[in-house]
Amino acid sequence: VEPVTYNALFGYIGETAYIKNVTVENGYIEGRGNTAGIVGYNYRGVIANSNNKNIVVDISWQVGGIVGNNATGTLLECDNQGVICGKYNVGGIIGQNYETGTNYGYALIKACSSRGVAFGDYYNVGGIVGCNASPLKVLECNNLGYIYGGVGAGGIIGSVGGVTDKETVIEIDKCVNLGKVKGNNNIGGLVGRLEQERGIGSTTAIISNSYNSNVISGSGAVGGLVGYMSEKAIITKSYNLGEIVGSWIGGLVGKCNSELIITDSYNLGQLTCEYNSGGIVGYQGSTDITEFIIPTEIEGKT
Repeated sequence: VEPVTYNALFGYIGETAYIKNVTVENGYIEGRGNTAGIVGYNYRGVIANSNNKNIVVDISWQVGGIVGNNATGTLLECDNQGVICGKYNVGGIIGQNYETGTNYGYALIKACSSRGVAFGDYYNVGGIVGCNASPLKVLECNNLGYIYGGVGAGGIIGSVGGVTDKETVIEIDKCVNLGKVKGNNNIGGLVGRLEQERGIGSTTAIISNSYNSNVISGSGAVGGLVGYMSEKAIITKSYNLGEIVGSWIGGLVGKCNSELIITDSYNLGQLTCEYNSGGIVGYQGSTDITEFIIPTEIEGKT
């Protein structure tokens, strides 16, 4: 039997849906696009206190432990302990967050955690979200599982970027990565890649009160918090403790080609590099770091 699209406990839910206290376990789910343990496609619905302990496999894209594709939906206190595998857009909690409609606000992911494995053959793999292309708030989320992806792998979000002519803002606050993250290029402790996917808009990532404490490794751009960025980022009160291994590596940002504001943030992790390395930023392109402030108590330890 050929794998089907929207394969999950609930294939599709709409904006009036509220799912809570659901656990799926001891199973194997395989699909072809928008595959998940709980909901294949969430259109502005709410999922709370639900858990995946299954193996979830997708032969194409959008696969997550809880939701395959999240369209401005809300996830609260959800947990993944399963193995999540796919080719593109693979996430421990959500495979992809992307809203194609109009008049939408932020998607919200709060107090969610992944303790399983997220494995992607090609692009965009994250402990919480594989790929994000719409306004999103990720608050108080943790990844403790192993993450592997080809290009764009991160402990919290694999790839961040808008696809419209508007500004897309992503907020990551009070999030922690405790799991190993490994891949080829654009690998980060929190975010693998920050880059406008398409359209003439812009993307801004705001990272605050968050940190990484495990090994982050790749063969290209690798950072303790962000692997590669070509869109604006604001990093405040965040830090890295894990070892960083790669070719262009930075204690906080591996490779930067955009505006970057860093405040009260630092790196204490070991840097193991083949080409370019920096205690804060490994490679800085044509644009400027507009502000950089580190706490005085750790000055000289970056």
